[in-house]
Amino acid sequence: MYRLYYPIIALLLWASPIQAGMLIAESGTDTSACAAGCTSVADADVSCEDFTGTGYRCTGWGEWTTNGTVGADAAHSGTFACTDKGTQALNLAVTTASSCDVGIYRSITATSNLYRQIYFNVVSESLADGGRFDVWVGQEGTGSNVAYIIGITQVSGNLRLRAYYYNGSTYSTENGTSTIISTGTWYGLRIKWISGSALQVQVQPTVGGSWTTEINITTGVGTRQIDQIQTQMCYASNVGVIQFDNDKVDVTAYPTQCPGP
Repeated sequence: MYRLYYPIIALLLWASPIQAGMLIAESGTDTSACAAGCTSVADADVSCEDFTGTGYRCTGWGEWTTNGTVGADAAHSGTFACTDKGTQALNLAVTTASSCDVGIYRSITATSNLYRQIYFNVVSESLADGGRFDVWVGQEGTGSNVAYIIGITQVSGNLRLRAYYYNGSTYSTENGTSTIISTGTWYGLRIKWISGSALQVQVQPTVGGSWTTEINITTGVGTRQIDQIQTQMCYASNVGVIQFDNDKVDVTAYPTQCPGP
């Protein structure tokens, strides 16, 4: 795999509504279900990654460490009460605040429908009101062809989920209002993208518990396929650490949730 950076374009993106942050081109595609990965993969027909062993279970991941570190074999921070979590977690740490700092990416077969489920823990952050980390990305091709970016933003002193999505001509944003994200706590996250039809974001405040719909957009969603997924800490201008685990991707429905304790 390879990545190409375009500094001038990246600078324009920083100043413009398009917030992909990282511009990459890559070769090679891994479309396996990573059957040697998570315990339950029948409902994760695109990818099932639980960061066990020497790092990545699935092949095809690339990473960048512009202003921080990526560790795919980190010990879990805090208590992740899941019986299907593997032994390790993905640890992204921004050590020098900048525009697009650290992350991982993976090519998948292009799809108009994508259901992603992942667990995360904001270990530490230094966001002020209006600050954010752009975290989970689905995009078409390379460059700025983003379908959605789901991130974490601070609003009135509280961390909330944030959606940034293609609306057919430009980009729109919407913040979640139901769940306050606390540092040092593991949460479940679900993202549904139906090209031209829907963007939904759900959060699971207690692992193994019920899901809350934070964002549900059914009108004004643009047409864009997804052939690359990313987990990152971009557009930060703040240092921080976020951990991730049990990253499952399917094209027909949300994967089975992480079994609780």
